[in-house]
Amino acid sequence: MDHDSIRALDAFGSAARASARDGSVRTRAYALHCSGVTHLEQGRLTEAQDCFRTALTLASASGFRRGEAQSERGLGLLCTTTGELDQAQRHLSRALEIAQELGEPCGEANALQMLADVLVRQRKPAQARPLLHQCLRIYDQIGEPFGRALTLHTLGELLQSEGRSAHAVDTLLKAAQIWAELGTPLRHGRTLRAVGDIHAAAGDLTEARVTWERALELLTPLATPEVEQLRVRLVGHTLAD
Repeated sequence: MDHDSIRALDAFGSAARASARDGSVRTRAYALHCSGVTHLEQGRLTEAQDCFRTALTLASASGFRRGEAQSERGLGLLCTTTGELDQAQRHLSRALEIAQELGEPCGEANALQMLADVLVRQRKPAQARPLLHQCLRIYDQIGEPFGRALTLHTLGELLQSEGRSAHAVDTLLKAAQIWAELGTPLRHGRTLRAVGDIHAAAGDLTEARVTWERALELLTPLATPEVEQLRVRLVGHTLAD
């Protein structure tokens, strides 16, 4: 695990322990959710699940509806990662209902984007597309570039699933540009990895290698699970030349 993630987990853990002492259930639920996100990004799925479930229990018991939605999104993302797509839909649908009930456009758009991602993975692009366009409208209205980039990434994957590779690359590169501007190497690297995959699938191995190498530069300091995958791809395609 990289140093930034260790510091983040230490900080969130300290916040959770402090809130447990002073009775701040909301702060504790939020700290646990953030710890879950950090564990998930590092591929520590069991720890992520424990954090999200505990956060959801605390939020539900205290009537902290925003925290419930947040934890449902976390569990939805975890289930998407593990391939439990039907369960992911259930979690994300609950998160969407709560966000709409509370009148929170950002939370609504977050849930919609994640639901669309599940639908793309289920090979249901016709159902996913209107959700993504709705997300983009919301994010443009509230001025949220991070969410816009997430949505563009998912839209790029949808386009690739339809065989529209050139359009998919253009859309993913728009997301990558936002990640670069925001200084978000994890998301930036993952988006570039996806672009490299499209180039490789199209037989453009030179462009694939260049893009994967850039992704590897961004992700290596973060010690994410994708690092070894990228190294294997680069070696494999180099040997194939």
